[in-house]
Amino acid sequence: MMLGVTVRILDRHVEGSWAQKRAAMEVMRDRRSVPDTLEDYRRIAERCLVQFPIN
Repeated sequence: MMLGVTVRILDRHVEGSWAQKRAAMEVMRDRRSVPDTLEDYRRIAERCLVQFPIN
């Protein structure tokens, strides 16, 4: 589910080609561990969905 939300945010709110967006996702993925990334999603999900609506 988180990947789907991420892809929708990238599609609707981030400029650049899909190759650039994919490269950015890889950089973000590699910056933190999986547990840290999951905690970030839990902590800031509500704020992100307000800032980057996907509905």
